[in-house]
Amino acid sequence: MQMLSGTLTYQELNDYLRGTTSSLDLPRLISTLQRYQDRLEALTPIIESLNYEPPKRALRKPASWAVIPKKKRKTLALDELRRREGASYAAIAALHTLLSPIRRLPVELLTEIFLHCLPREKFILPSDAGSPLRLMQVCTQWWRVCITSPQLWTSIKIMLPETQDTPPQAELHEPSSIPAKTALLDMWVSRSGDLPFSLSIQNKLLSTQGIQHVFDICARRLQHIKVSVLDNERCILADYEYPQLKTLEIQSPGGLQHASVDNLSNVLTHTPTLQQFTWNSVISPVFRSPPIMLHWRTITHLTLDATITLKHCMHILSMAVNATTIEFRDVFGLPPVPHFPNINLPHLSRFFLSSRHDISRIFEVLTLPRLSHLSLVFFTWSHAAITGLLRRSRCPLQSLDLIYMPLQEGYLTECLEIVQSTLIQLTVQTFEWPAVTDALIDRLTPTPAGDVLCPRLRELSLYNCIACSPGRLAHMVRARLLHGTGRDEVAGGERDAPLLEGAPIPVDPLQMVELYSCDVELEPLTPLRSMGLKLVAYSITDLTVVDVDRIDVPASTP
Repeated sequence: MQMLSGTLTYQELNDYLRGTTSSLDLPRLISTLQRYQDRLEALTPIIESLNYEPPKRALRKPASWAVIPKKKRKTLALDELRRREGASYAAIAALHTLLSPIRRLPVELLTEIFLHCLPREKFILPSDAGSPLRLMQVCTQWWRVCITSPQLWTSIKIMLPETQDTPPQAELHEPSSIPAKTALLDMWVSRSGDLPFSLSIQNKLLSTQGIQHVFDICARRLQHIKVSVLDNERCILADYEYPQLKTLEIQSPGGLQHASVDNLSNVLTHTPTLQQFTWNSVISPVFRSPPIMLHWRTITHLTLDATITLKHCMHILSMAVNATTIEFRDVFGLPPVPHFPNINLPHLSRFFLSSRHDISRIFEVLTLPRLSHLSLVFFTWSHAAITGLLRRSRCPLQSLDLIYMPLQEGYLTECLEIVQSTLIQLTVQTFEWPAVTDALIDRLTPTPAGDVLCPRLRELSLYNCIACSPGRLAHMVRARLLHGTGRDEVAGGERDAPLLEGAPIPVDPLQMVELYSCDVELEPLTPLRSMGLKLVAYSITDLTVVDVDRIDVPASTP
């Protein structure tokens, strides 16, 4: 049967299924669909009539001249009609597929949708159960869009299995052999075109010849790198130029040797655009001479979970003038403490500092006018240095964490008074040092006159530091929940708007309290959950979250 004008042939229909459609193709597709539907309507009564079997009494003997019995001719005709009917149904199903909205999407829009299907992690672990490999298995059109969209191939995570006993089914998703890893990385890099590339890899793989060859090709395009150091080899990264590198993360559970630090410092001298540098080390490496070197002035985010000397720490602070986040997890400093000039970091908003030694000299020379989050983990307390930093900086501090310090309540109260107008979150943890007693709790409790310490406080975490009367903490929390007018109401709908003269000080309701599950103050706080308080209790042994819904007042004995 010849195709009507303006409709698709079988071959054209198959070609459309492998390609894309547009709004210009709609008239022809609809015309073809109508034609196949009309064919079905015409075939249905014919097939039904041929399927009809008259009563046996009405049957007559076939004519003697018939070469092919009538019944056989009827069967052949019925088979041909059913074949046409099946082909029509298949064509209609294909046309409905072609008429679906997603088949008419432009390639650019389809690529954008595919980008949102990618995993949210910075580095994508290849898997045929996830994007982009899974998208390629849907249809020829999607396969073609995937391999021609370099944006889908700009990130990869290449890892060796942790054990040699890799189950066979896992090899389908994560090839374990080094040649397979090399081929996978080569494919990913080639499909990414000239776009900036993100790579997470183990340093053991970097030493293989195949990976080195791929690295030669993409080194200048690398934008984000994460290296997991499984064995303490000398070479962590190949000595290339990395003109586009913005993020570098080193994971070294076993620490790094001097030669590895030298290699890393040499590589970092070729990274003029590096903004974020992270070094996580479970076992503190020997971080002495020579210290790690890089372009500190370009750094905005810095995390060093490795032992560094106080002198090197101060050198970094003096050079990292554009940093917004700095974390020093282990600063080594013993007397005598060298003299340091004053340091002003105008952009620093987050500062984490941890040390087992007295390094209070840092606070005496620092000025941090934009500091909003301060976390200190110390076994000593230098009150004058810390309060001097807060007064000198006049910073809008919103979060304050004081961990393991031998705090006295008067010292803590003075710190809170300096930052009380902006403080939102407070964490205090000591070794059973009575830093929070009735006096501080009463200062935090709203009064009818509107006098209250830290009126914006919404989150309070107290661990091993409470020495107040039973129920005093719960009374303070309840009072803040009831007294919490909300700054929006007082300031006419704007939280940071200036208050009118004579207006009461707005008090934000305390939204979250965190304690150890063994703390006696936990029981009186539990009923306040009905008022909107989020109460979180941690186990003092393993720091896991305890289900506070089950912490109830013991039932009385009948």
